Amino acid sequence: MHPIIQLQVRDVELELDEEKRRHAETIKILRKKERQVKEVLIQSEEDQKNVALLQESLDKLNQRVSIYKRQLQEQVSWSKVVA
Repeated sequence: MHPIIQLQVRDVELELDEEKRRHAETIKILRKKERQVKEVLIQSEEDQKNVALLQESLDKLNQRVSIYKRQLQEQVSWSKVVA
């Protein structure tokens, strides 16, 4: 083979090796980012469940407060009648 062609082939082989290395690094970074996205999605789902539970608790507490207010108003009205 001609020396110039051999040099060109060698250059192309080196470029190919470098490109393979960059591709492998890119794939590695992609996998890491995919894992991070999955973790964030899982955390988001957990947060949504927690928000739903907290909202349910808040609704129940608001109902109890309403009941206590009504009972207090009834007691105040009753004490005015009795007094």
